[in-house]
Amino acid sequence: MITFDYNKIAADYDKWYQTPLGKQIDIWEKKLVALHLKQIKSKQILEIGAGTGHWTLFLSQKGFKITGIDIAKKMLAQAEKKNIANTSFISASVESLPFEDNSIENIVAITVLEFVEK
Repeated sequence: MITFDYNKIAADYDKWYQTPLGKQIDIWEKKLVALHLKQIKSKQILEIGAGTGHWTLFLSQKGFKITGIDIAKKMLAQAEKKNIANTSFISASVESLPFEDNSIENIVAITVLEFVEK
């Protein structure tokens, strides 16, 4: 269950990354994520909670082909406006993924868990 409605904040969500704190956290998070990406051999990734595509863009720039899912359609609309290479977006819930069992090799959920209730 999500803690608030992302559809209401979709247009302004990325503005946080332009704040002084947001910029610093983004730099450190990307350094940490990049370390883990080096270990991935396959270039196919399912991104859970793709949102506005902030991390999708980063993954694409690292050479990955991404399928991004999110339950907030307006967040995905913001992501699609970015025209990120090698990416497709699907409106779906992680609780009911629209994929065959064992068909996904790599999954990331970079900024998801901190936004869900127990």
